[in-house]
Amino acid sequence: RQDSMGTSRIEDYFAAGDRALPMKFLWQVFVTYQLASGCVHCQVHGTRWLYESLESDAPDGVVTKGAMGDIYDLFDIERSDRFSAAEMAALRFARDAGPLPGRTTAAHIEDLRRHYSNREIQELMMVMVASGRLAAGQQGNVTVTDRTSMAWALRALPQVGWRPGQHLGLPQEQRRLFMSEIEPTLMAIAMAGDKID
Repeated sequence: RQDSMGTSRIEDYFAAGDRALPMKFLWQVFVTYQLASGCVHCQVHGTRWLYESLESDAPDGVVTKGAMGDIYDLFDIERSDRFSAAEMAALRFARDAGPLPGRTTAAHIEDLRRHYSNREIQELMMVMVASGRLAAGQQGNVTVTDRTSMAWALRALPQVGWRPGQHLGLPQEQRRLFMSEIEPTLMAIAMAGDKID
């Protein structure tokens, strides 16, 4: 178990361009973890990022049926026939690591080792570390989810019983921008010579 973590630092992983596992799959792992953790804020952003990775040509804010099956199956992985044995090992690991206290055992690691290299397990562990930190922070702060992401989730996710909970916030509390929109917006403000608030 110790070897699977290696010496990689989490910031090195997020900056890396040579990942061993595809980002689509890592987003599936992230979403599965957050469904188990109960962090609705992270569920909103995770499902939206996963959707955008699957439907990159869909107009912003539009929900098409094509990618939603992949997302809906994450809400009940045991009933899905969409995932391979290797994917199920990682998704079960994420699902059982999400709640506190966690429900992972040595058997989870053994199952991962049947399907993944040390480097791949390292990446899965990094997703768990990042997911846990985000879930604790966003739930502890009762973070209000940005309007565009929450509006997307309210259209896309209620079909599987999802509810926004406390992260919906009041209208005056909601941030306008989704994270991927912030950088270009700030750059435009700076290029115009205006002060960034």
